[in-house]
Amino acid sequence: MAGKIDTHHEEKSNFSTPTSDSRPKSRSRLRQPFKSPLLDLPGKHCDGFAQTAGSNVDILKDRIANIDKEIDELEIEYSEDELQMHIDKLHEYNEIKDVGQVLLGKIADIEGKTTKMMYEEYGLDILD
Repeated sequence: MAGKIDTHHEEKSNFSTPTSDSRPKSRSRLRQPFKSPLLDLPGKHCDGFAQTAGSNVDILKDRIANIDKEIDELEIEYSEDELQMHIDKLHEYNEIKDVGQVLLGKIADIEGKTTKMMYEEYGLDILD
């Protein structure tokens, strides 16, 4: 029968599937079973886990106490209201600076210059 398309022939794939023997042996740490980092502590073993955890808790409690002490010292020197005033002023400064940069960019676009050229023309510092 002329003109019929043979749909029963099998096409040979140009791709080969690697067999398990041809795959390289992976030495990835991701394929190794989980190992607790606590076991790597010098002189520590699973038997001393409770002791290690207890000493770590004590160390963290000491750090918290030191940080609380620093906070108390800073509260004596600085008031929360003063800090908030400085934060508000920094926000206002950044908003004004952003508007200035947008305007400078628009002027540079109109004049066909780069923003860097505009900074140099107006004697402004470019902070990297």
